[in-house]
Amino acid sequence: MKKESLNRGWQFADIKSQSKWTQVNLPHDAMLLEKRIPNIVNGA
Repeated sequence: MKKESLNRGWQFADIKSQSKWTQVNLPHDAMLLEKRIPNIVNGA
């Protein structure tokens, strides 16, 4: 059996801003690219 990593070579695009595809590695947290809102109810 050949061992192959599936963590690299993924792409991500933000649908809201119509951004171009960005290369990402897994695990990937899309929220890292979001603007922070200090007074949001859930405290994010």
